[in-house]
Amino acid sequence: MAQLVSITSSQGRLILRSPVVSDAPNLLERLQTPSCVAYLPHLRDRKFTISGLSPQIEAWRSTSMIRDLFLVVERISDGKVIGDGGFEVVDFEKRRGELGVMLNDEEDVRGKGYAVESLRTMLDFAFGELGLESVRMGTLKGNKPLRGLVEKRFGLVADPGREEHECWYTVLKSSWLSKAK
Repeated sequence: MAQLVSITSSQGRLILRSPVVSDAPNLLERLQTPSCVAYLPHLRDRKFTISGLSPQIEAWRSTSMIRDLFLVVERISDGKVIGDGGFEVVDFEKRRGELGVMLNDEEDVRGKGYAVESLRTMLDFAFGELGLESVRMGTLKGNKPLRGLVEKRFGLVADPGREEHECWYTVLKSSWLSKAK
């Protein structure tokens, strides 16, 4: 049975929560912003509409904590949804998942540490509440902002031998928990 989620970040600036239908316009705006989807070809090359996103939100809610966990990122100070992300794939049997985040391309969002805070919150949740043992994050090799973030702020190294245009990072529960101490 699906479980809806609301997680407050440890810094107390963000809530990562299950989406509601009223989030559709915000999601659509991000999906239609070229700089937000520049490194996401599976999103960049599609046409989205409010009428198409509303049933997608209902689908995410119906599969939440079953096979995926889509979340919106809400800034607590003003209640504004500033991004989305979560786990596109969660394999509870194998105890692993794939994680991502996308934030609005606005001056009051970018460069404020929200991506780090969002990813840290999702990783803590993955290894705590979800009981996962490993989490992967992938991006295009050209996505220097995200690659720099995960390499500098989280100390991750790209997995060797991956596809020509992609870059994948794997976070193990044991290493994440040892860094958190």
